[in-house]
Amino acid sequence: MGILRLEIDGLWYAEDLASLMRDLDQAYVAFGALNWLATGPKASETAAQWGSGAPTARQALQATMSFHLGTGLSISTMHYGSAGTLDFLGDWSIVKQIRKAITDWRATSAWKEKARQEDRRENIKEEHRHRERKREFQLEDLQARRKFLLELIDRLPPEQQGATVAEILELGTGTVVAIASNAGVRDVKALPSEEGAA
Repeated sequence: MGILRLEIDGLWYAEDLASLMRDLDQAYVAFGALNWLATGPKASETAAQWGSGAPTARQALQATMSFHLGTGLSISTMHYGSAGTLDFLGDWSIVKQIRKAITDWRATSAWKEKARQEDRRENIKEEHRHRERKREFQLEDLQARRKFLLELIDRLPPEQQGATVAEILELGTGTVVAIASNAGVRDVKALPSEEGAA
């Protein structure tokens, strides 16, 4: 077991905090499903759920909760304030993957935002060039997201690399991007839990 710590800052409304926790739980289940599919689920686990055919994304997510995870993330501790922390307890390998996905996405976004700011400072007369660069950045964002998805898909056995996995990945990365883009989340850390050390 491990702890995923979100360091938060600023004013949070209940709806925003609930949305953040929903996104985090969806990412956790999606990454858990990818891990479960990558290990090759047992036939006894899958036959009752969807027979001999490939599962839909929804079936794979439900089976992940039934056979692999058992539960979603649990709240370990909450310290609300400016600054505060939210600690979530979950499977260590999944916690590390979510942290890496969020920090990688933020690093990519920070580099692009810095380039955008430099472009704005250059010259207002070069608005046309700025629009072209903006299109390039949008394309780079899309390419970075696809590369990230392909890297995750490549971890899976060839027979698991289908539409179901793509749908699960889209769900997982969409929620990771939402968390990474949230200005109120200052940092994300993955820590081994006391339970995991025992």
